[in-house]
Amino acid sequence: MFRSKRNKRTGAIDRMLYEADAKAHAEAIRHGGLLMYWYGVPDPVTGVNLATCIWQSRQHARAAIGGPEHIKAMKLAATSYELYALERHVLRKKVGEDGVSVEPYVSGEVGW
Repeated sequence: MFRSKRNKRTGAIDRMLYEADAKAHAEAIRHGGLLMYWYGVPDPVTGVNLATCIWQSRQHARAAIGGPEHIKAMKLAATSYELYALERHVLRKKVGEDGVSVEPYVSGEVGW
């Protein structure tokens, strides 16, 4: 999960950020293993937004974020956000149980 709050910027910077995000998303799809990407709407009071990628495995995620488009997008983050935090979690589905659990990622490889 990527929690962020944008700096107050001009439209040109916003367009650059959206374009970088779109290219990074396309790059992630080409690498494979991206199950879902969701980009929310900033909270009207706090301005904080949540974006989420769900990957088949940690290995898939690492491969995709090392690509040139992801690196460009990450470099824009330093100047485009008042705050940003990357949170890692693990989705687990247990046999015989409905739904999934969301647990903080601690270490090691996860996925299938």
